Amino acid sequence: MASQSFNPDEGKRRKLVGAWLLLIVGLFVFWIGWHWPAIEHGTLAAGLARGEILQVTPSSRHRFDVLIGYKDSSGTPQTNLDRWRHDTFRVGEKVWVDYVDGAPERAYIDPSMPTQVAMLMAPGLPGFAIGLWLLVRTLRRCAQRRRALTDWTREDARAPRIQLLQMAPGSRFGGSALRTWRVHARVLDPSAHWRDIRSDWAGGLRVPELDAHSALTVMIDPRHPRRYWLPLPIA
Repeated sequence: MASQSFNPDEGKRRKLVGAWLLLIVGLFVFWIGWHWPAIEHGTLAAGLARGEILQVTPSSRHRFDVLIGYKDSSGTPQTNLDRWRHDTFRVGEKVWVDYVDGAPERAYIDPSMPTQVAMLMAPGLPGFAIGLWLLVRTLRRCAQRRRALTDWTREDARAPRIQLLQMAPGSRFGGSALRTWRVHARVLDPSAHWRDIRSDWAGGLRVPELDAHSALTVMIDPRHPRRYWLPLPIA
């Protein structure tokens, strides 16, 4: 029988590092998007507020002076005169105001800013979601496998074979290939049908030598027979 690793935390550290990296990158992208007005102004005192048009006055050369009112981050009411080339604003209309605390003269109407913030935050959502899923899944599976060692039934896995996944991004430049592998096997279920099973991906572990007659142990949850754990063979 091939030697197997019955460590329920096998690969846990690598997966948790990947999960936390995805979470941190996702949160950083969120932070960049949420603080985009501050980044544009070069100060964390900048922000985005919902303001109101107080007055619209025609100016020279087909321009219009638009008086806006808003509240800064401290809740203090502020006003500023913004100049526009078109007369599309009406008194009482709600607008988005890009402002800097303590400098109302730098406030201006910016209808596109919420869209910019949303577009900058959006790329962080997939990474954050995947990182959270990977974190929860890894912790749950490690806890599940600790229970498997004592509560699950053990069966023989037959006809094992290695599935090798190889990637060589640096091969043109003399770099070493990146590869990972996992084991595919079959197990006889209670209905006397053969069922295909597989292990987790092995990451950087050495590929073991297996043949079709190598016997491996698979642990099966007696309450949920479709749930199993095929521990990785050790080279």
